[in-house]
Amino acid sequence: MATKRKIGEGFLAMATKCWAESLRDCEGSISLEHYVSECIFRDREVKVKGFPWCKGEFKSVRIETLGRNMLCVKHNSELSPVDASMIRVIDELEKSAALLDVRRNMLCRHWNVVRFSINSRLLERWCLKTLINVAYGRELDVNLSYSGLSIPVAELVRVAFGKSEFEKPAGLYMQASNGDTISLSEGLQIKTTTSDKGELVGGQFNLFGYPFVLSILPSAIAATDWSNLLHRDVKMIYQTKDDKNRDVRSHELRLVWK
Repeated sequence: MATKRKIGEGFLAMATKCWAESLRDCEGSISLEHYVSECIFRDREVKVKGFPWCKGEFKSVRIETLGRNMLCVKHNSELSPVDASMIRVIDELEKSAALLDVRRNMLCRHWNVVRFSINSRLLERWCLKTLINVAYGRELDVNLSYSGLSIPVAELVRVAFGKSEFEKPAGLYMQASNGDTISLSEGLQIKTTTSDKGELVGGQFNLFGYPFVLSILPSAIAATDWSNLLHRDVKMIYQTKDDKNRDVRSHELRLVWK
């Protein structure tokens, strides 16, 4: 079972506790945390859908209003570097897609191969903390765990704060295969994925046209429409065609686990 939503859709419940309280080092009052890092949006105004006041249509709101009180001051501050890292991620994704748009309309037998890189460790942490923000206090499994597999929210929190790591096959994937065409698109889409019992098991993130998948399952991903998933350390090679319709390497995008 999967539920697709735009940014800011349907988050109503007010949290009364810091979702990182399992770290046992909370400080300060419960502070505002944005569902999605506001630093990745150039426009301060975004379109949302799904709240009671905009269930059937998109409405424009200020990005800074899309949040709620769910992290203490200390933990909110400690996640700031993860938010800031997304500026570099979006920049690299945009440059990669833009270069392809330019070069695939030109006939050339040899390109100066350009290399872009993304820190996939920080991206994985950002996807997880965003998934927790989206799910926290909603009518999913309230502990962000799933029956029989006993992964407590405490372990997910530790991963989000960089204090531990997912064990493979859990973690971040990029969805890609030979011959894919990447089209740069504005915005972000988040699709939470739940079990038949309504328990959270992962999420899909479309970042400006690039598809990523986060799995919080400690067992292999099964019975989903997620195909051609590349785990964490990934190199994507972009090609164009020359005047004889031969493939020519243009540039590379690397997800580096560091």
